[in-house]
Amino acid sequence: MSYSDLEVLRRAALIHDIGKLGVEDPWEELASVDGKMTDYQFYNLKQSSLLGAMIARETPAFGEGEDPIAYHHDWFDGSHVSRNQSGQEIPLRARIIAVANSYDRLCMANGEATLTYDPMAVEQLRTIPTA
Repeated sequence: MSYSDLEVLRRAALIHDIGKLGVEDPWEELASVDGKMTDYQFYNLKQSSLLGAMIARETPAFGEGEDPIAYHHDWFDGSHVSRNQSGQEIPLRARIIAVANSYDRLCMANGEATLTYDPMAVEQLRTIPTA
């Protein structure tokens, strides 16, 4: 990635969840349904991504971050996506934000809400199916 690509990624990552301000938090009740997201919760998750992308598009400093924000919840295997795409078709910056977001969520689940290395979270990331 070029320096300018990394800068777009950095700015998009800063606000990637800003759309959650406009929808019900889909993660809040996730534990109550055996860790599986309901269709309604998934709908809210996708709506938050699209709302965040609209906010980015209308904000000059974040405009180029629209796609990474819109698609950072799209699954690599092609299920649960905003548009018909999978794997390498999902924008690279969206995939990077998705991995960082997953790592952060796993660290919190392991009781590590810090910026330190969490080997349990890394191992869990390695076991997530990618295709």
